[in-house]
Amino acid sequence: MAANPGGLMVVTWLDLRQKGTRLYAAVSRDHGATWSPDVLVYESSSGSVCECCHPSVDVSDDGGIAVMFRNSLEGNRDMYVTRSRDGRTFEPAVKLGIGTWPLQGCPMDGGAVLLSANGMLATWRREDGVFLTTGTGAEQRLGTGRDSVVGVAGASPDVAWSGAEGVVLWRPEGTPTTLGPGRFPSLLSFEQHTLVAWEDQGRVHVGTVPR
Repeated sequence: MAANPGGLMVVTWLDLRQKGTRLYAAVSRDHGATWSPDVLVYESSSGSVCECCHPSVDVSDDGGIAVMFRNSLEGNRDMYVTRSRDGRTFEPAVKLGIGTWPLQGCPMDGGAVLLSANGMLATWRREDGVFLTTGTGAEQRLGTGRDSVVGVAGASPDVAWSGAEGVVLWRPEGTPTTLGPGRFPSLLSFEQHTLVAWEDQGRVHVGTVPR
């Protein structure tokens, strides 16, 4: 689920009402008081999108919507994004990055998408790597791990993920930093600091990382 200050809220999910897994969404324009009918966002020509990787959604301040998901096409489990301006119709889904992941199974890792004043950012896992893209051209490998999330303050992005030694935070101006043991990070980016939360052995940890 995602929302903007104007009251636009969008929720998207993996849907099983028919054979195969499809991507659906619903939209509210009054801060969640009422909702549109369910809308089919995408159905794969192979019969199903990736069955267990969660989709991601973000909403821009001017009402743009981006939905990212892991597709399943001809044996490949790659990330795709589709955009909408009204929440009723969605553009044809576009593959992210130039690499591909042949995989007969679900990695259960959906990544994250973010709309900012400077455009779209998307992060995801492919094989053992964490990648970042602006939605066009080649992706950038940031490190080794999974469960990546992205935030941005101004023009500076933050990406966090679950690494071998714990939760890792990446910024463009430095090397990736391990914040502590744990996994499944979430983050919010601010001008002066980045707020990161993660799970470790049944407890939630929250850290503030100055910029």
